[in-house]
Amino acid sequence: MAQTGHRDVIVLGAGIAGLNALSVATDVLGPAGRALLVERRPQPGGMWNDTYDYVRLHQPHGFFTAGNIPWTQGHPREHLATRAEVLAHMAYCLEVCRSRSQVETRFGWEYVAHAEHDELVEVTLRAPDGSLDTVTCDRLVKAFGYDVQAKPPFEVSSGAVRSISPNDHGMKTGAIARDQAPVWIIGGGKSGMDAALALLEEQPGRDVRMLVGGGTAFLSRDVWFPTGARRWVATRPNQQGIAYTLHFDGSNEEEVQQWLLRGSGLSPVDHPRDFLLGLMSRAEADTLRTGVAEFVKDYLVDVVDGPDGPLLQLRSGAQRPVPAGTWLVNCTGYLAREEIPYEPFVSASGRVVSINPRSALTHLTTFASYFLTHALMRGLLPLPDLYEVDMVAGTKEAKAAGGVLALTATLYNISVFFDALPMSVFLNNRLDFDGWLPPARVAAGSLRFMATHHRVRARHRAALDAFGARGIRSGPLSPDRA
Repeated sequence: MAQTGHRDVIVLGAGIAGLNALSVATDVLGPAGRALLVERRPQPGGMWNDTYDYVRLHQPHGFFTAGNIPWTQGHPREHLATRAEVLAHMAYCLEVCRSRSQVETRFGWEYVAHAEHDELVEVTLRAPDGSLDTVTCDRLVKAFGYDVQAKPPFEVSSGAVRSISPNDHGMKTGAIARDQAPVWIIGGGKSGMDAALALLEEQPGRDVRMLVGGGTAFLSRDVWFPTGARRWVATRPNQQGIAYTLHFDGSNEEEVQQWLLRGSGLSPVDHPRDFLLGLMSRAEADTLRTGVAEFVKDYLVDVVDGPDGPLLQLRSGAQRPVPAGTWLVNCTGYLAREEIPYEPFVSASGRVVSINPRSALTHLTTFASYFLTHALMRGLLPLPDLYEVDMVAGTKEAKAAGGVLALTATLYNISVFFDALPMSVFLNNRLDFDGWLPPARVAAGSLRFMATHHRVRARHRAALDAFGARGIRSGPLSPDRA
């Protein structure tokens, strides 16, 4: 095992969470700082290297960045960036970090293990050739986030249907787009809606049906990010988030979801049960409602050959006949994967942080990585008032709670960070959704936050405690970090 020196900080993962950590670390360290970025893929970009080719951001592109690094591609503010545009921006973010500090990158390398000794963290890495290397550092950021992985096709018993993954078959360019056979999209989240919209755009009138589980609610992009003169009068995104979360008492998520759908939410599916804070425009929802032949609230178990052709076997016990040659597109479960292990967001020493959904601080890994790395680099961890939430278990056990639980934790923890971190951390944060609005409105919102966040934090803490009483991890870290 080789040993190759010491770094001020090591960041594991070059997705959006890892690049936020690296951006913060290099900004704090300055030109003399030494950072190491490790990524198992051949280039920065994380999941965006692997995802389906027709994917687009669902929020305006400017909020998808590393720390305070602006986009330079010249798009309109409301532009929803494509996969290629996102990858180009993430590569640019890495170059900006290189200009701030001494940044070494190891692409194609994998994390093996780490151990804390005295004042150092020892990190073991595996090279592409299988050899091991040990590197020490003062601070370690495990920025694996949701560790999103490409979905394989469903394995089904029938050979009369064509089961595919969206990552391997473009809805606009692949074999499915050159065919007229019916399509069943399995999954009602953002990936499923992306697939349906891509197919309907390429082939209006195509027989597209969706198996959507409980149905998914989305935030209305038109309400949360209005354009034109409405930017001066619409409710601020942060204000909407606070109003939404203050309706949550830790147990009433279904009632809160109905409140959301009456105001700033929408869904192409009637009476949706699930919610994970995705965004959709009214135009997209209308396209789906009119273009998708059927939304079925159920789950796929298998496809078998019946006497008259293939049959979809559903969890409810129902069976649905489909024509031979039907396409099945697996768009299920990209985020809340149950096999992600629990790891506390910070070790007892405060030298190792982990960005993961089992010990989540915020609804987006960008926010968690940005604020947590600022606290890490300033030696402020652990902050005892921070709350973690097991978002995987939370969304599994209480489907409608996913969105409001995540946003409640976000607003609570940002309030804690606000008391601990310098004001410059917040002023330089390009991730703040209120930045969509004119500067005067942003300033007014900031003053309101400073005046009210302690009172609001107490309400959020009570809701998180009540949710934790339901047997799902939601509260402060235990002293032993178990």
